[in-house]
This record gives sequence, structure tokens and C-alpha cells, in this order.
Amino acid sequence: LPALAARGHRVLVGTSRKRFLAETLGEDVDLARRDLATAVTSALAAGAGAWAVRVHDVPTTRDALAVARAWES
Repeated sequence: LPALAARGHRVLVGTSRKRFLAETLGEDVDLARRDLATAVTSALAAGAGAWAVRVHDVPTTRDALAVARAWES
């Protein structure tokens, strides 16, 4: 991701509720836990230079991004 962003490419990351999140957390994971994992991956992607993130749960992701920005500064 950083290499693409460094070349001027706008990268959209869409990990929202994806199967790999459920597999990482355990197979029987409800959507609320997937949304939290999505917020984490979205904050990581933003920190790595993503232009945008696509999510289902906007408020949770917005909070995660705000915390990540505060942490970085």
C-alpha cells in the first residue's frame, strides 16, 4: 500500500465485514465484531496511505480513524 500511495495512486481499501476478518477472529463471529475489526484495518490502511476506506459501520470507523490520528500526532 505505501508503495502505491508513494507513486501517486489513490488506493481505496474495502475490508468491511470480509470473510478473512471472521477467519482471523474465529469462524462464528457476529457483524459487530467484524465491524470492529474493519475499523482496525481501516485505521491501519489510512496510516499506510490509503486514499479512502469503504465500510458499513461509518461511526465506529470514524472513531477509530480519529483515535489513530491522535495517536500519530
